[in-house]
Amino acid sequence: MEVKETVLRGLELALKMEADGKQFYQKASENSSNEAGKKLFASLAEEEDEHARQFVTIYNHLKEKNTWPLQKHEDVNKQKIRTIFAESLAEARAENIQYDTEMKAVETARKMEDDSISLYEGLLKQATSEPERSFFTSVIAEERQHSLALNDYAEYLRDPAGWFMVKEHHSLDGV
Repeated sequence: MEVKETVLRGLELALKMEADGKQFYQKASENSSNEAGKKLFASLAEEEDEHARQFVTIYNHLKEKNTWPLQKHEDVNKQKIRTIFAESLAEARAENIQYDTEMKAVETARKMEDDSISLYEGLLKQATSEPERSFFTSVIAEERQHSLALNDYAEYLRDPAGWFMVKEHHSLDGV
C-alpha cells in the first residue's frame, strides 16, 4: 500500500516537535532550581530524543520502500520517568524551589505534550496498517505518561507536604 504524503508531512512535523521538545527539556533541566525538576526534565529530553530517532527510522523506511516498517515499536519503560521523579522528590527540599520558574516550565511542557498527543492522534486516525496503528498508539501512551509526570511535579510544586501525604500514603489512622 502506497504511503500517503500526509503521513510523511505528519512525521516531518513530529520530528520537529520532538526536536523542539528535547531542546526545551534540556534547557528546563539546566534551569531547574531543584534535583527533582532537573531529573524529570532530563529524562523527558532523553525520551523525546528516542522518539525522534524512531521517527527518523520510520520516515527513511517510508521514503525508501513506500511502506510502513513491520517492526514493533519499542515501548519506553513507562514507569521510568515517574520512578526517577518520585525518587528525586523524596530527596528534594521545597524551600530551594523557584516556584514561578518551575511552574512556567511545567505549563509549557504540558502544552507541548498535549500538542504532540493531538498530532499523534490525528496520525493514528489516518493509519492504514496494524504496525502504524500500534506505533502511534504506543507513542500516544508514552506522551500521556510524560503528561502525568508533569502533573505530579506541578502538584508537588503547589503543595509539597500534601503531595508526600498522598504519594507516600502516610496517615495517622489507628493511632
